[in-house]
Amino acid sequence: MKRNNRHDNLVNDLERLLFNTRDYEKMWKFFEYCSNGQVGEVDLLAMADQIYDFYEVKCSYNNKSRNKALQQFEKYKRAFPKQKVNGFLYCGEGLIRL
Repeated sequence: MKRNNRHDNLVNDLERLLFNTRDYEKMWKFFEYCSNGQVGEVDLLAMADQIYDFYEVKCSYNNKSRNKALQQFEKYKRAFPKQKVNGFLYCGEGLIRL
């Protein structure tokens, strides 16, 4: 499936930013999961030293987008309760910790 919209461009920008600034062992874009009764997709998931960084990308930052990202992060944590995971929101202007 070809993806090429503002959201996906932001995901690609974030991937380049992280690739150039962080030492991740693995990185997945548009990571789909179905685990522990939870189904979803992570815009960008990265792993280093068995710690996962969850990145949710939104086209703009406001309370609604932050709350939606937080809900998606909590859902991911329910899917993988044994993982050590950090959550972040990215909207093109920087990272916000969830």
